[in-house]
Amino acid sequence: MLEAQPQNQLTAATLSAENPASIIQSKYQPVLLIAFILSLLALSLSANVVRADSAMPGAKVLTDLQMPESVMVHADGRVFISEIGGFGKNGDGRISVHYPDGSRKILAEGLNDPKGIDLFNNQLYVADIDHLLLFDLDGKKTILAKPADFQDKPIFLNDVEIDGLGNVYVSDSGDENG
Repeated sequence: MLEAQPQNQLTAATLSAENPASIIQSKYQPVLLIAFILSLLALSLSANVVRADSAMPGAKVLTDLQMPESVMVHADGRVFISEIGGFGKNGDGRISVHYPDGSRKILAEGLNDPKGIDLFNNQLYVADIDHLLLFDLDGKKTILAKPADFQDKPIFLNDVEIDGLGNVYVSDSGDENG
């Protein structure tokens, strides 16, 4: 079972081949604050994804995004974008991949409100409302954690971050009540 923190706190997961979703309960409020700030930064950047201006000649504005939320860039130049779709509307979220040559493909569809994303060992981790998902770079989905896996049911998983050891941190923003 996942050891989830009360809303507005943080849970860390250690992933390994033997136990792909063992969870370490932690109270890293400073890390949560940093994750929150990074989420806001990603959101502000993703609203104008790769915005072209006079300081970036040759940059391209990406269009046809459905409420972009987070951006992650692979070392090979691919840009992964979580797209919420209609906020609060289940099944219309997706992850798109934008290639350096200008082409694009949809890596995953049918998500609820995918928000935070991170890459580790060529796998994409996605926070999607109350699930933690894992996608290989061909789009094969694995559910790492579902609501029942948490000690307290998550309300609004918002961001995901992975440290150099493979520990996965997922923030739950809760709701208007905390």
